[in-house]
Amino acid sequence: PSKGWERLRVQVDSGAVDTVMPKDAVKGVPLVPTEASRAGRGYVAANGTKITNYGEKSVMGYTDDWMGVTMKMTCTDVKKPLASAHRNHVMSRT
Repeated sequence: PSKGWERLRVQVDSGAVDTVMPKDAVKGVPLVPTEASRAGRGYVAANGTKITNYGEKSVMGYTDDWMGVTMKMTCTDVKKPLASAHRNHVMSRT
């Protein structure tokens, strides 16, 4: 990646309720607490493990075919970024 950019590979997940990523990903974008994170509302994994909600980051960038994308991603203790197939993400040709 070029200076100032970070490559973030996001996997679309039809079972994901929200679009999430590890809290330490995309270091140049600030983590912003949300009402849900302040209230302690997190997630529960399929195996019953509780997953903390730390807030969200607004990530802007481009797909591999240069389509602009903006995604609000909830920061949690997941291992890799997951895009919910059920959420709308803003994409545009630029």
